[in-house]
Amino acid sequence: MPFQSPPPPIDVPDVSLPAFVLEQCAARGDHPALVDGVTGRTITYAELPVLVRRAAAGLAARGFGRGDVFAVWCPNVLEYAVIIHAVTLLGGTVTTANPLYTVDELSAQLADARARMLLTIAPLLPAAREAATRAGVRELLVLGEPPEGSGATPFAVLQLHGDEPPALLRALRACTATSRRRCRSTPRWTSPSCRTPAGPPGCRRG
Repeated sequence: MPFQSPPPPIDVPDVSLPAFVLEQCAARGDHPALVDGVTGRTITYAELPVLVRRAAAGLAARGFGRGDVFAVWCPNVLEYAVIIHAVTLLGGTVTTANPLYTVDELSAQLADARARMLLTIAPLLPAAREAATRAGVRELLVLGEPPEGSGATPFAVLQLHGDEPPALLRALRACTATSRRRCRSTPRWTSPSCRTPAGPPGCRRG
């Protein structure tokens, strides 16, 4: 039998998750949005949408687009939020892999997800390169500066294309500006938990 929650129904806006999250950033300005608990490195709310748009523009410049899969094989880092929103803005999909995976486990996930690109950290780079080669991943990116001859691309290069978004992002921005207008330019992932003060996170696809 169906069960109904005691609180009233949640208003789930008919926009993508990145559009819903990023449109709230301007009001919070220089307040910390993401903080690395180990290093103290911070991304502010004002910086977050700029980093996301630049990463999306960088990915688009490298041929990544709607329907492509981006894999992340990293411990918890601030770039997680940046790349997830950037990929989603382009209509892509993110697959995340446990940083404790073996090469066999990682290559199996990459192949199963049909990942086009893989992001990792320098200590995992040798294993990531082997797994990516096995799975046919087209490009390997690394946080920080990759060792010479590694064949990996620094993640920072995605930020070199400015924050002028490609056509798909411009369409999304125009749609977001009219906030609740129906938008079909990207997958519609919205999170009811963004509307609630507490409770487990959850996503709904429309």
